[in-house]
Formats: sequence, C-alpha cells, structure tokens
Amino acid sequence: MSKELKKDQTLSVRLEGVEVKLSDDKKIGVIKGYASVYDNLNCYGFYIAQGAYSSALKSLTSTPKMFFNHDYSAVPVGHWTAL
Repeated sequence: MSKELKKDQTLSVRLEGVEVKLSDDKKIGVIKGYASVYDNLNCYGFYIAQGAYSSALKSLTSTPKMFFNHDYSAVPVGHWTAL
C-alpha cells in the first residue's frame, strides 16, 4: 500500500550538503546530487566500483522511481532528469 499526498500537502525532508535551485516562479525545485558515488565506502559500509550500474542502465525501459531513503511504500519524491 503506498501513501498518497493530498493536493497542496507538503513533504518535509532534511538534506545536508545538497544544492537546491528553484524556478523563477518558485514552484519547481531541482536538487542536484548523486544517487550513488563510485570508488568510496558508502554509509552502509560497502564499496561501489566504477561502472557497477552500466549493464542495468543500458537495459532500462523507463527511469526508476525516486524514493527518500529507499522507502518504496512511500510517495516518490521526484524524478530523474539524467542517469
């Protein structure tokens, strides 16, 4: 069962070390960042090698949904503009 936001309801998420840009009308926000960073130990204690996603990205038929903290039962928090 997924959660749905009601019209005009907001979702608050605390993020650190990110850049947020708003459109001129202040209605659309863009957050730039990386879903995964190569060649370092991540916060879960594992290492992701350069090119680890190459095969998966080539076989995509649509972009993946974007969830905060991988909570796929929640409402998606945005959409990918590049992978």
